[in-house]
Amino acid sequence: MKMNYLTLLFAGLFLVTLAGCSGGGSEDEEVNTEKKEVSKPSGKTVLAARHEVEDYKKWLAVYDDIVDPNLRISNFKNIDNPTEIIVFEFTMGHEQGREAMASPETQKAMRDGGVVGEPDIVFADIKFIDPNPSSEKYRVMIQHEVTDYDAWREFFDADEPRRTTAGLSLRGMGTDWQNPNLVTIVFSTNDLEPVRAMQADEGMKEIMEKAGVSSEPLFTYLVVP
Repeated sequence: MKMNYLTLLFAGLFLVTLAGCSGGGSEDEEVNTEKKEVSKPSGKTVLAARHEVEDYKKWLAVYDDIVDPNLRISNFKNIDNPTEIIVFEFTMGHEQGREAMASPETQKAMRDGGVVGEPDIVFADIKFIDPNPSSEKYRVMIQHEVTDYDAWREFFDADEPRRTTAGLSLRGMGTDWQNPNLVTIVFSTNDLEPVRAMQADEGMKEIMEKAGVSSEPLFTYLVVP
């Protein structure tokens, strides 16, 4: 199931930068894209932006130039679509994040960085985040809706041994700021094969059904550039 993330959910910090919505102003419009200094984020809200870029190095140079380092979490490439980048940032709050995404600075940064099309943006309340850095090469992002978050979370926590066997380490979890039953989970790993096997496992599907997962899970496999 493909969800519309423009008004949705999940994992990083306040975006005074990052690639936002396309359009909004002419190419010749002068916009201040100097790096912004912002207050310390609450640590309770994040965003994830998914978008395609023409050239990763070109995009990264623009992103690095304007992003506030206090807000940045990480960025990854989609293994199945190397032109797709997913960025995680903390935010000051959902409304501030949305305003930043719509700002002329963000729109110009996206144009300068070669972002293709309109990005999908997810705003989330943090349920868990591991503050420790990880050296593992891959990330697995899973997104789905549940009938009841609290009931689902009990099943999720009880299923940790299965994830450990598959080599997965929980990095972060968030719920949509408007729909608390829409969940995004991010894991790290050095080996994707056991994870793909787990994804196809009928036993895993049964557990998710019992836990109240009510939409087809969306698995996205990411790599550290």
